[in-house]
Parts: sequence; C-alpha cells; structure tokens
Amino acid sequence: MERLKSVLADKIIDISSDGGYDVKGRMDKIQRFREFAIACQSLMVRYPAIEDELIEMVNVDDFDTKRASSRVDAVIRLSETPTPSTLGDDVEQLEIINGQFEEEKTDNNYPDKIIFPDKTEIETARGDNSPINKENIKRIIQVCVITLVVVALIFLIVFVIKNIVAILYTIGGIAVIALLIWIILKFRKNKE
Repeated sequence: MERLKSVLADKIIDISSDGGYDVKGRMDKIQRFREFAIACQSLMVRYPAIEDELIEMVNVDDFDTKRASSRVDAVIRLSETPTPSTLGDDVEQLEIINGQFEEEKTDNNYPDKIIFPDKTEIETARGDNSPINKENIKRIIQVCVITLVVVALIFLIVFVIKNIVAILYTIGGIAVIALLIWIILKFRKNKE
C-alpha cells in the first residue's frame, strides 16, 4: 500500500504542477480512486497483485473506480483458482482483461442491422386520438410556455442590471416633469 500511496502522491504533484483547466475534476477522480484503494487495503495484504494493478492504472492516468473494481475482482478470481498459477500467468490474464477494456473503449456498439418499424406499429405507438396523448401535448406546451417565460424574465433582469443607471435617470426625469406639470396646474387653479 505504501508504494501505491507514493505513486498517487507523485501523480497529485504532477497534476497540480501542470495546472490546466480541469485540475479540480482530475483531483476529484484521484481522491475517489484513493478512497477505493484504502477500502481495498485489507485485500492488498492477502492479494499483493491488487496493488500492482492499481499502480499500473495510476501510471496510465486511469482513475476509473469501476474498472479498478473489475481488476480487483479479476485478481481475486485468478488467485483463488484451484490450480496453482504462476505470477506470469496472472499478469498475462490481467493483460487480457486490460485489452478487453481497451476494446470496449474503441467499440461503437452499433447494431449491424437497423430495423425500421412499419406503418401500423407507428400508428399504434403514436395513438393520435387518445386522451392521454392530448394531455401529454398540453403538458408539453405548458412546459414550453413556462420555460419561455423564465427565459424572458432572465433577459429582462439582465437588461435591467446592465442599464440600471439609464433607467433611473429616465424615471427621475419623468418624475421631475410630472412634478413640474402638477405645480403649474395647481398654480393656475389657485389664480382662478
């Protein structure tokens, strides 16, 4: 565990010295990975290959705890097989597993053949005249209207914030003109 801690510390120093725009996100991933490694500490005593796998993941900047968990499970399964295996066989098995993870990253998982529904399936799925569908349409329209009102309010607030000085001058000018008109009208009434 000490080797893993020192490798993680070196990686943290490297990331913080590099700077960059996503330092916090990367540090959060490392922290989750570190917590996972601490949780596996008792397993590392029994299965030392776990520490080697986690160190290898840190060296290639892979801090995905899901993959680390899969690798830990693989090490435990390989260690508990009834036939004794050498460390070299374990490493080969782990490399195969690592290769499978790399293949999963590159696979697009697109189906070979795309099946389009026919017209009757579309009509039954759509159910144009059903009251449930009409209610859904009304709800969608309501959500759109509410969203538009919120967006309009946001733009109005931003406009007021940016132009507050001009708005205050305008309101002040209107108030002064209204006061002058009121005084003139009152003065004329008093003369009559």
